[in-house]
Amino acid sequence: MAINPLQAPINYASQMVDLTPAFAGFGQAVAQRRERTQEQARQEEAATIKAQYATDLQNALANPTQSSFNKLILTYPQQRQALESARQSFGEERLTNEFKQGFSVSMALENNNPTVAMEQLKTIIAAKKNVGEPTQIYDQVFAALESGNTKAAQAGVNMALTILDPDRYEKSVKARLSQATGQAAQDKAIADATTAVANAQNAPEQAAAEAALATANANKAKIDLKYAERAALNKLEQDAAALGLTKAQTGSALAQTRKLGVDTQQAALQLEALKASGGVDPKEKFAQEEKIRKEYQVRNKVYGELQGTFGNIESSSKSANGPGDIALITSFMKMLDPGSVVRESEFATARDTAGLFTQLQNRLEKAQSGQLLSPKQRLEYVDLSKKYLNSAKDKAAQEKRDLGLVVKNYKLNPENVFGQETGTGSNRNVTVDY
Repeated sequence: MAINPLQAPINYASQMVDLTPAFAGFGQAVAQRRERTQEQARQEEAATIKAQYATDLQNALANPTQSSFNKLILTYPQQRQALESARQSFGEERLTNEFKQGFSVSMALENNNPTVAMEQLKTIIAAKKNVGEPTQIYDQVFAALESGNTKAAQAGVNMALTILDPDRYEKSVKARLSQATGQAAQDKAIADATTAVANAQNAPEQAAAEAALATANANKAKIDLKYAERAALNKLEQDAAALGLTKAQTGSALAQTRKLGVDTQQAALQLEALKASGGVDPKEKFAQEEKIRKEYQVRNKVYGELQGTFGNIESSSKSANGPGDIALITSFMKMLDPGSVVRESEFATARDTAGLFTQLQNRLEKAQSGQLLSPKQRLEYVDLSKKYLNSAKDKAAQEKRDLGLVVKNYKLNPENVFGQETGTGSNRNVTVDY
């Protein structure tokens, strides 16, 4: 057919049926079906996860170790998110204290020490009741232990900790396992080196094996010391948390006792708690004074022994005879090692040791054979002994000042700690500002 150029083109579009509504309805139906399918898949997945979680939780309850519960929170991170808002309502300081209290109980149970766990729980429960905080979970764990159900107690405290602060729980368990792994590795190194020493075929092998054993023992000692110090600090922080002390109060008590022993540090925490409560319990105060007094006596013991030994040296030096010289040299050797007993066999050891001990032994033998020390030699012994005594005196004075700071800050009775400051006795000339 010929095309007429004057004829308007046919508008085919106007003659087409509009299928847009139909396609729109079809697309909406497909989308809804897809959503229903996805929702069904989500529900099925959630049901599967829920069922698996229930199984894994039962397994953890059956073997309620820290590792079991740590694996549980690592496998199901959504449990952390679900309780995040509840944790935030606690406040960081209270959350930290709660966790330290609970983890100290968990560690006691992990180490199979239910008696220790019960004592810790008693302290925690008493402290919480004093400040009006709930004790339900602690009561339940204590009741389980009291009935002999250690497994239920362990499950209860670990479950509570994973809910309370799963991130901190994971880090704490990892740190403990890392410590155990490190110590086990060093134990193996020592065992291997010991075997090598026993099986050495010649002198070079023997020397190399003994050097390896010495290195392994030194490394083990470093690791043990590192974790012992960390464990001691953790224990003190747990004690502070159990007493309801804030981070600032704990820091104050530990800062002024960092050079002192654990008993004195614990006493300072107890005194800080008394101070915070505003109550003054004379019996409790005296009990803490007794703890500090014991540390003072232990630290002061060496100085007291040296004073007595120095007195013997002074009197012996004035005798100017064989027995006096023997007593002088023997007393001087005791002064070098306070608290030891000098026996004849030790003289033989001293003779074979280069330096001062060899000279002492030679002089002792001469004194025993009737060859007296010269006045100058006796004076040398007295002067050197005085230097040792003065050094010990300075150390005792510093220790007393450190302990005196605790006495002053917590308004303790100095006489209950240091004894009466009048009269004679060890370290009486050391003054402390109370």
